[in-house]
Amino acid sequence: MLLILFVLQFLTTVWWIVLQTFPSHSTIWNFVYNGVYGLVFLYGGIVGSAFGTKLGGWKSSIGRATILISSGLLFYGIGQFVWMYYNMYLHNNVPYPSLADLFFILLSPLVGLGFWYILSMYRTFISRRLIIELFITLIVIGSINIIFVTRPDLSNEVGLWGKVLNIYYPLSDSLLASLAFITFRTGGGKFEKSILLFSAGMLLMSTADTLFTFRNNTGAYWNGDITDLLFALGGFTLSWGIIRTLESFVKVDPVKT
Repeated sequence: MLLILFVLQFLTTVWWIVLQTFPSHSTIWNFVYNGVYGLVFLYGGIVGSAFGTKLGGWKSSIGRATILISSGLLFYGIGQFVWMYYNMYLHNNVPYPSLADLFFILLSPLVGLGFWYILSMYRTFISRRLIIELFITLIVIGSINIIFVTRPDLSNEVGLWGKVLNIYYPLSDSLLASLAFITFRTGGGKFEKSILLFSAGMLLMSTADTLFTFRNNTGAYWNGDITDLLFALGGFTLSWGIIRTLESFVKVDPVKT
């Protein structure tokens, strides 16, 4: 399983490098790239869903975590293909807000909750102090993100759905970043490799989403820019975390499976 994931990410990265040499940023290759790196998310979600039942399903914390995180990856991957549909058939280069967001918005709560279930297995580590630090970190990162970085547009020219998303994304990104930051700061090498991979993946996704919002607001975003590379790396890292979890608990062969 891991070999296939690495091959997908390698092809995605090579594709991204080639896109940087194109004089135009609105080619069909730019649009198809969204579907290509969406496969990274879909693969991690499908693998996690297929083998997640072997972890006890909803009867165990690790089973619930795997199902939730896998579902988040699946929804995000589907969203990438919806985005690509807007690009190629509706001739909308940056479909925001759009139906694709109905899938994108599910990643943060599903991955965040799934990750919390994983942390809950370390009951001696989850303390009241950690929870307080998490909320403080969330407030600080969220405030910085909204006030100084993304500065969400809530003007009358923006529809209700756009206003909701302009608030939701910075807050959800801040939640993922806070979870990742707290884990890195307090966990270190005490955690399983999968937890550190999930933390890195969440940090990459929150960084990518924040950068997308900033670049889109300034009119600088284009399909296949540095933002999309970060999204792809975030999906790759989260999928790696799923497979690493399966290797640890199910003992599946990462190459032959």
